[in-house]
Amino acid sequence: MIDAFSYATRLQGALSEATPAFLHALASGDVDRDGVPEQPAVRSLRAGVITADLGAGVVEDYGCGPDGGDDAQLIDGARTMTEHAALQVLEEGDEVDTVAHALADLYRVGSDDCFVVQALEAALKALSPARATSWTAPGYVAPAFERGAGHGDGANAGLVRDESVLVIVLVTAHDDASTADLSLYDLASDRYDGELPVRSVRHPEALRPVERYVRGLLALRDDPRRVVVATVLGAPPAAVSDPRDVDAEALLAHPDMQIRFEPGRTWPLPACLRGASGVSAYPGRRLLEHAAAMRDAGAHVVIESACVESFDRFTDALAREIGLALAGE
Repeated sequence: MIDAFSYATRLQGALSEATPAFLHALASGDVDRDGVPEQPAVRSLRAGVITADLGAGVVEDYGCGPDGGDDAQLIDGARTMTEHAALQVLEEGDEVDTVAHALADLYRVGSDDCFVVQALEAALKALSPARATSWTAPGYVAPAFERGAGHGDGANAGLVRDESVLVIVLVTAHDDASTADLSLYDLASDRYDGELPVRSVRHPEALRPVERYVRGLLALRDDPRRVVVATVLGAPPAAVSDPRDVDAEALLAHPDMQIRFEPGRTWPLPACLRGASGVSAYPGRRLLEHAAAMRDAGAHVVIESACVESFDRFTDALAREIGLALAGE
């Protein structure tokens, strides 16, 4: 899931630049690039890109519409003015750079999508099948969504497969705003007030519980060790010294991770600013809570700040966690 709202192009660019080395590390098992593999090579890979744009109910402003936005369906080349397929496939012996180039292009979806960044809801809808399959956990119950069913065995079929390691990558400068009550964004609402872009911050009671996404994503595999969640979120870079070993409790308590408003400002104060461009990334508290809960449940987790200049450290950490998952650790 890639952010496609407000300055997201810089995050998209950073992820695109890190992708070739990342895929080569997966395909060879040589993460540190010393010519000697440290972990099992990935023999077969399926990858795709979605955005967090699921629309915002009746709102037709700030890039939103009533039609469900991108609806958690894989983006294809039509969105990025290329001819790339939505589902990218890399098999043993294939040319890695071909797939890396395609994914790097597909990440560049622009920054004009809906301001309601429903990152977790989009990920769950993209991957969840409408009914139990051979690759879901025993007792699987399909989640209900605002519009239609999940796409795991429909529009996005082929992305998740039997026995595969499921890797979920979330990249955004905004916190998750997966919304249970879309009247939150209705200007005529007498229940919610405030500027539309920050209502999710001011009214957290209108958002879906994070636990929905812990249970829902874990239900896609019968072993949590076969799930990897990698999240780039708004957080002070200095507080994320090792993406594979983040103290989520301490990070949530960090002063810059609190929701703070100043008089005359519509948006809360950012958790960090990205480079010379000064692009803001806002406290990703819900995303961090989700990552921590997934780790507590046994999944592999990687966390990085959206304000670092390069995502190379993030993708290296992700490659290593994928290696552990492949090894059954």
